[in-house]
Amino acid sequence: MQWDDDDFRRRLQVARDKSILSPPAWTQMAQSGGLATKAMPPMVEALAAARQSSWLAAQPAGFGDALLKHASLRRFDKNQIISGIEDEGSSLYFLLQGAVEMLVPRSGVDIHPVHIVSRLEWFGEYGAITGRSNFAEYRARTAGSALAISHASLLVLKANEPGFHDAIIALLSTVIRTHLERAAALAGNDAGNRIRGRLFHMAGAAKQMAGQEGIVVPLSQEEIAIVTAVSRATVSKVLKQLEDEGIIRLGYRKITVLKREELIADNSGGD
Repeated sequence: MQWDDDDFRRRLQVARDKSILSPPAWTQMAQSGGLATKAMPPMVEALAAARQSSWLAAQPAGFGDALLKHASLRRFDKNQIISGIEDEGSSLYFLLQGAVEMLVPRSGVDIHPVHIVSRLEWFGEYGAITGRSNFAEYRARTAGSALAISHASLLVLKANEPGFHDAIIALLSTVIRTHLERAAALAGNDAGNRIRGRLFHMAGAAKQMAGQEGIVVPLSQEEIAIVTAVSRATVSKVLKQLEDEGIIRLGYRKITVLKREELIADNSGGD
């Protein structure tokens, strides 16, 4: 689905100013898991949520408008492969609902989950931008939906949008820095510190909504166990200790970080 310029601007204005459920409210519901995964959000509200992502919010308004003109809504089922390792020129995605596993090859044969893409995150950058095979597989952990922008559309933007290069460099720089931080959090740390480190970095990447206490990290305890390579029992024990200390608050498929800096205090944990 693509719109002409006038229709796009009109719909985006509705999303910003006149929607029944305002974009900030929709974004807050998405972060807290308050949206049903089987019902996709209206396009105007999905576009507004993407505009508020940390990447697009830092770009000139004209670039965001030009990029999102090419966006379409895509629904996916649980366990569906959204983008495979061998897929070339895959799309750039902005996750609206659900959760997506990022899996990478291990030992040349198996693929192993290393990250859970949370709601309101971009993913699939490498294949979408370069047109080459992905280095990772993205698989739906739950049913959900996302905005999708094709590789062909990105090529059009590259040829016609002056700010394209700087915006893409900013996105890739953020992705590389995030992956390095994840690797550092896993290397040489015990189980407790791996969990603390992952929560610290995810809370830093998330956006705190106005009037919201703390920062919502939309991951379940099982998903924390996957991305930190820690047993489910240890995750439960460490999170309960953090909650007792007033650093986090546990909820259904989410963790609210109340005191982010205290997550990286000098602590020890075991498995």
